[in-house]
Amino acid sequence: MKNINKFNSFNLYLVGSQMRRDNEKKHQENIDLILKINEEHLVKSDAIFLQAPGLNMNILVGENKSLGDFRKKIINIPYNCQRANYTNMMEIFNKLVNVRLEINDDIVKKMI
Repeated sequence: MKNINKFNSFNLYLVGSQMRRDNEKKHQENIDLILKINEEHLVKSDAIFLQAPGLNMNILVGENKSLGDFRKKIINIPYNCQRANYTNMMEIFNKLVNVRLEINDDIVKKMI
């Protein structure tokens, strides 16, 4: 009975691994499609801000990859994101687009 349970658990492991690989492949296909649909915008842009740490950067920007032709335009986002969800991505977006203005009183007095 023990050998049967080991065999079944090993088969489940193999099935789980295959499902994960299939999901990763489908995810990459979806990314490629989204980038292809928006290729005109990518060509016209001056910069592409990308949050893709580690291996994800190589998957997107490597040779013959989705963003490979746009390597010179890519700027890595300098903020860490705990999870790739809407709330965290909006927090990063706000950090990128908000401006903090500090005024030195001496300079303002000279301008008046």
